[in-house]
Amino acid sequence: MINYLDEMKKLGKIKSDELKKNLEKKNIKLLFFENLQSALESAISKIDKNAVIGFGGSKTIEALGLIDYLKKNNYKNLLDRSDKSLTPEQKREIERKMFLSDIYLTGTNAITIDGQFVNTDKWGNRVAAMIFGPKKIFIFAGINKIVKDLNEAFERIKKLSAPLNSIRFNLSTPCTVTGYCMNCSSEQKICYVTTIINGSPEKDRITLFLINEYLGF
Repeated sequence: MINYLDEMKKLGKIKSDELKKNLEKKNIKLLFFENLQSALESAISKIDKNAVIGFGGSKTIEALGLIDYLKKNNYKNLLDRSDKSLTPEQKREIERKMFLSDIYLTGTNAITIDGQFVNTDKWGNRVAAMIFGPKKIFIFAGINKIVKDLNEAFERIKKLSAPLNSIRFNLSTPCTVTGYCMNCSSEQKICYVTTIINGSPEKDRITLFLINEYLGF
């Protein structure tokens, strides 16, 4: 098998350099990492042990191992909605508390090269927190999330993010059969809210931890 890893890494760095310039103009900081471990170490160094921490569902953060680290190292103010013993009402209350967190950890579905974050959610709690509420937003993304423009971002969500997440949650939606978003009206669909973040009015409230690997949906 031919290995194109070196070429992919170089391409990732080229894209990150252009994206960083564009995000700086929009008050968003980009930190670039060659691997998961260096990104994890950087994130840990920036999270105070007394901080109130919220987080959204993210396969990239899962791969990073950040939530597991916080749990194992006694970050007492981690707002954890993942406990399966929670009732829907208890889970929703924790999600509301996340809007007052010091730091909110999340992934993203797509990032345009000119610096726009595009996300589709079911409930909107993740994107709502990214927009307003928590003091700091840490977004974690692999280099594969960078796309050319908004059209490509929407296509990425329809062709990859939505179908893969629906399959992950074992949902009975058309996209789990066709492999592509069908703009369905299924009761189980996860595509109710789509947002575009085109910068931040507050400098460095949002930090993108961009990792030169292919991660998440």
